[in-house]
Amino acid sequence: MDKKAIKYYASFFEVSKELNQKQFYEFNNAIFSVMFYERHINQITFDDKLLSIAWTSVKHSLQASIDGFCSKNNIDYNDTLSKGVSKGLSKGLGNNEKEKEKEKDKDKDKDNIEAFIPNAKSIDAVNAIDSNCDINSLVDDFKDQARNRAKPFKDLQSGFRHYIRKGWIKPVKAKRIGDDMSYREIINGLKKQKDGKVLDLKNKMRAR
Repeated sequence: MDKKAIKYYASFFEVSKELNQKQFYEFNNAIFSVMFYERHINQITFDDKLLSIAWTSVKHSLQASIDGFCSKNNIDYNDTLSKGVSKGLSKGLGNNEKEKEKEKDKDKDKDNIEAFIPNAKSIDAVNAIDSNCDINSLVDDFKDQARNRAKPFKDLQSGFRHYIRKGWIKPVKAKRIGDDMSYREIINGLKKQKDGKVLDLKNKMRAR
């Protein structure tokens, strides 16, 4: 992939207007050859003193443009010029595209993890281990581990079942009314129910 366009600043043209026809051609030809990566910017020299001064006045802007383009596209400028424009740019842009694809894959994996819901086969695997567990907290535990996994799962369902069988995610027992409540809390709750008040069990439940 060759570079198809460049930024030609008004300052370049202002300098060019002070040159004669021959100088104009040499000056702008140097700009184009550098900006289209045909020649290294540090290889440009002029026998004409006026052209040397003119070149010095625009070199900083040219270098900034080169640095910005190379940084954005993950290109080593010196490496690119030594191997040829097309080959160097293709390599650099190719690496950059690969990085973008990797980022897309990561985002896709994250979306799949967030949307994960156990299918019938996975639920059967949970029931085979413990039919009286909080499957939602089990799924949350699996999602946390899946997010931090270095290598993404090829199949989240099979990964989920594998983690269950290996005991790498632990089921949480479903709570029954009164579990982990003190005797006094139960008595006070029953009194409230007797008085027609609603017993707030949610706040009384203690997670193990």
